[in-house]
Amino acid sequence: MMRLTRWITDHPIWTLLIFLALTAFFTAQIPKMRVETDLGAALPQNLPVKRLYDEIEKLFPSREVILVALAAENLWEPALIENVQQLERELYRIKGVWRVVGPTSAQIVQGTPEGLQITKALTGDPRDPQALARMRDRLLQSDFVGLVVSEDERAFGILVQLKAGVRARDVAADVQSLVRRWRAEKGLELYATGRPVIEELLAEGLERDVRVFFTLVLVVIVLILLLSFRTLRGVLLPLAVVIASVLWAMGLMVLLDIPFSHSTEFLPVLLISIGIADGIHILSAYYRLARNHQDKKELVRAVMAELNVPVILTSLTTAVAFLALGAAGFRSLRDLGFTTAMGVLAAMAFSITILPAMLALLPIPKRAPEARLSLLRRGLGAYGRGILARKALTMGLIGLFVLGMLAGLPRIRVENSTIENFPPDSEARRAYSLVAQHLAGPEVLIALVESESPQGVVAPDVLRKLDEFKRAMTVDPAVGGALSLADLIKRLSQALHGGDPAFYAVPDDPALVQQLLALYRFSSEPGELESLLTPDGTKTRVSFFLKDGRRTVVERVEREAQMFIENNFREEKVALTGTPAILRAVNDLVVTGQSRSVVISLLLVMGLVALAFRSAIAGLYGIIPLGFAMLVNFGVMGWLGIYANIENMVTSNIAIGVGVDYMIHFLHRYRREYHSDPTQAGLATLETAGAAILLNALAVAAGFAVIMASTFRSVSQMGFLISLAMLSTCFAALTVLPVLLAWLRPKFLTR
Repeated sequence: MMRLTRWITDHPIWTLLIFLALTAFFTAQIPKMRVETDLGAALPQNLPVKRLYDEIEKLFPSREVILVALAAENLWEPALIENVQQLERELYRIKGVWRVVGPTSAQIVQGTPEGLQITKALTGDPRDPQALARMRDRLLQSDFVGLVVSEDERAFGILVQLKAGVRARDVAADVQSLVRRWRAEKGLELYATGRPVIEELLAEGLERDVRVFFTLVLVVIVLILLLSFRTLRGVLLPLAVVIASVLWAMGLMVLLDIPFSHSTEFLPVLLISIGIADGIHILSAYYRLARNHQDKKELVRAVMAELNVPVILTSLTTAVAFLALGAAGFRSLRDLGFTTAMGVLAAMAFSITILPAMLALLPIPKRAPEARLSLLRRGLGAYGRGILARKALTMGLIGLFVLGMLAGLPRIRVENSTIENFPPDSEARRAYSLVAQHLAGPEVLIALVESESPQGVVAPDVLRKLDEFKRAMTVDPAVGGALSLADLIKRLSQALHGGDPAFYAVPDDPALVQQLLALYRFSSEPGELESLLTPDGTKTRVSFFLKDGRRTVVERVEREAQMFIENNFREEKVALTGTPAILRAVNDLVVTGQSRSVVISLLLVMGLVALAFRSAIAGLYGIIPLGFAMLVNFGVMGWLGIYANIENMVTSNIAIGVGVDYMIHFLHRYRREYHSDPTQAGLATLETAGAAILLNALAVAAGFAVIMASTFRSVSQMGFLISLAMLSTCFAALTVLPVLLAWLRPKFLTR
């Protein structure tokens, strides 16, 4: 490596020109970036529940549903009904909407002396008291109670069904815009919810957060560099390295056709926070050695002779830890891990080439900030003397702390709730609560029922099973209602017999069922029946509306559904899908996969450290700070009630990838300082590498702490956990390692 360093310091201009040319090339690719806003595209496509959800879109004219809810003290005021009627019409005109089912437009099945009649809930002028009375009676006696009108008559619901194949987020944005305008102009308590709207609001907020975080992280990093070095080069040179690494990583994404998605949008924040580390170590050594050199090239060579190996090793181990994100089997996490790893390696390359080249062009600082750093070095020296003089007490206190963290592990809950990420007073939470409180629920779980026989799912015995299925599931308080073909058949049967309640049942005669379906298909609007039943009669779906989308609730409902399916549908094939089921499956997959990924990361880091120091024992020492940080993170999660979910599990790999730097720099410096006295080696290491490690940890922790300002709970918690991991890894590297090395004196130190 020193041969490369010598060439760079002898040819700094050529080095910078090559760097600028390559940076210009990668930067030119960025405008071609493919932006992927579809959250569904990032989901694992091999999940059975996801494949089934995609099949639903091919089988039926609509899959996604947006729920618009309106609350009022008196729902039946003529002016309000006029507004609702107009709103339904405007919603229907939105591009991508297939059908709107609301209080005025709901298709009501009625029996008349002439036979079966299907009419809208509102017929006539909404200002006509008789028309309103008929509308109210029709709705409250229909199967639409809980869906388009609440049982307590305090809220209306409008089901906006989206066309199959449209971008749900685009339609949700248009619906949300219309609802917001109506709420502002007409003073109505009107909200939109449902999975498409929640995902749109989440994406909207995350995009806003990322723009703010990028600026704030830059400001924080600049302030820390300014306070640490108080020189222009001490700020601009490390900053140039991290900004270039972001440009290279994003340019590489374009060349490899990796989209800019909801996971990779955090890439700039990650790289700025992570990539600053090498620059801090190099500049700290540069200013420390500056007073001993008169030749600027020799000074740079001395710095890099000390730091080439640890910079390369820390970058490799960081990259490996991020690449291990791919073990979760989640494409977006794999993309994030890969692009971050490439950015880290780019930052490493710049740190050992571009940074030395720029320093070789600059004069040796006449007034190095070493005096300003001396207070930090003296403080670390005093700290080191304290812990090394009381090794047993230090390890005893740490042991008690570890026991406290271990006690927090059983308290960790595997849970995920998208809606709980929003602030309690947010528009998303208000809409969700309104639908959950008054209507059937904002989440939709779908059961697809299949028969091998043509018209098999409309056989009377299967229809009765569907009816029993609905009754069994709605016993659970989390299931607010359901839409089923059996309900339609029962209502048609009753209407055909003059509205006699005795005939509100599935007919025994298969021919009569077919007759009812034919009558409905002829009398209703086109596509009404196809939303529940495929043309060949082999497949139907039951939509269960859930009031709560938390993972544990969805898991319980799915378990109850599976028990009923196993006990009753012996000849039919029944499978569950829907966004709540997909999110639960993905959360479990990521939590399990990340547990495996953390183990893989630790083993790979241990192997790389063992190879670098040529000792398996060194590898074990290397993962001590990382294991300590993982224990602290999970222990704190347990004690503070932070869920183990997708976002918080990902922090483990990030913490390992970044925290490994502190351990490697400490061990590398300690072995250089170690001769025979471990106490002196520990003190010398703390006063040299220790200062840079502490500054690095504070910079990275402060950078990630910016994310805590997010309005989304899981993102804020992610920032907190990563910052905590940086500080706890730093603590372990500057406390646990020197005490253990002084106590046990491993042989690899003298090799």
